[in-house]
Amino acid sequence: MASNARGATLAEVLLGLGLIALAFFALLSVCSLGMRLNEQSMVSIKAAQLADSESSRTISKIIYDSPPGTQKDFWKDPVSGPNFPYPTTPFRKGVTDIGSDQLHFAVYATTLSGIGGVAEDNVVSRVDTYVWWREDGPGSKMTSCTRLYVYLEDQ
Repeated sequence: MASNARGATLAEVLLGLGLIALAFFALLSVCSLGMRLNEQSMVSIKAAQLADSESSRTISKIIYDSPPGTQKDFWKDPVSGPNFPYPTTPFRKGVTDIGSDQLHFAVYATTLSGIGGVAEDNVVSRVDTYVWWREDGPGSKMTSCTRLYVYLEDQ
């Protein structure tokens, strides 16, 4: 009885291994891209949290006038002209290290005029907090937080 069993040739085995290797490296590059994008989104989340906390910290310093004179500097005359909506320098700025990421922030405070629905003796102020950082590749990334506050004269 003759056997018709036939094994794979060396060329067929090499072709099969080549296709498996190609699929493996394609999957590896997709995983690498996913990890890199995950890291970038984590830095963006940290930056958004820093912008929010620095905005809150600034308002807290103003409410409690710490250091003395902070409140007076904050509720100043409205900004207009070529520098609107910002003064030429930030109200506060700094650098924070969170993990291995270095995040820079600047808080701009601007008193607004002509806001409808606000009593004459009240003042509206806008606080913009910007956070920026460097990542691998060209340029830097940025996120921001904007809040409006009303100062009531009779408080």
